[in-house]
Amino acid sequence: MNPQNTFKKMMAPVTLAALLLTTTGFAYAFATPTMRSAAALAPQPVFFSGAGNIECSDLVGHPSFSHITDAVTETKFDPPTTSSQPVAGNSDMTVSIVMQSATVMSSWSLNWTSPAIIDRYVAAVIIKGGSDGKNVYPYTSLMSGDVGPFIVPGGSQAISHVSFCFEPDDFGTPTSAPATIAGRVVNTSGRGLIGTTLILTNAMTGEIYSTTTNQLGYYLFEGIPSAEFYILSASQRGVTFFENQKTFTLEEDLAGLDFVAAVAPKK
Repeated sequence: MNPQNTFKKMMAPVTLAALLLTTTGFAYAFATPTMRSAAALAPQPVFFSGAGNIECSDLVGHPSFSHITDAVTETKFDPPTTSSQPVAGNSDMTVSIVMQSATVMSSWSLNWTSPAIIDRYVAAVIIKGGSDGKNVYPYTSLMSGDVGPFIVPGGSQAISHVSFCFEPDDFGTPTSAPATIAGRVVNTSGRGLIGTTLILTNAMTGEIYSTTTNQLGYYLFEGIPSAEFYILSASQRGVTFFENQKTFTLEEDLAGLDFVAAVAPKK
């Protein structure tokens, strides 16, 4: 019998930090972009005095922001609310923020849906409010998301606007062609298990797909965007797996991604 070849998309994209915490209990570190652990604080901000505004272009040449060049682009939330904005210079991407209160931004993340061209990441975040100056959070390793708190100097005044400074990234290429993921779920005797649910999560976009094993224990995902990082988990009522979760970057068609049940379901 052929493996089951249908799957369904479960949900719309969510922020990366929230996705990794809810699906795995911890955050992953990516080589490009670097992802800070959700348990960590935001980087130490650089203080700029005065009540005037500061733009991303003003950071060019500053000794604390040597990674920012004349190619920098800027997306501004003014006023800042929990919402998303298009990334300046790239209509495939959005940047989202979460405001904990008027004085605290709790997190931010970049989002996109494949196929997309991902050609820039965040190099700095500017937090402005009141007359106490500005906090500028530098990301010398370009980032796709982080958790705060992000505050104005002193932390007592409301945030009036938030600006994201984007730098081009050398890895900016169109996402690759779709690929397939196939495998089997078996018990310790090698017999396939029918009805096991497989959940595939794109850790970069938040898209979630699901399918179930057929009568011989085979499963198949088709049309999955490649060149992205995924989390694949297996679950079935009454079944314990030796390893119920696998993580990988999907470069091409992937077969033999199998799960082994340590305890089979009771009949």
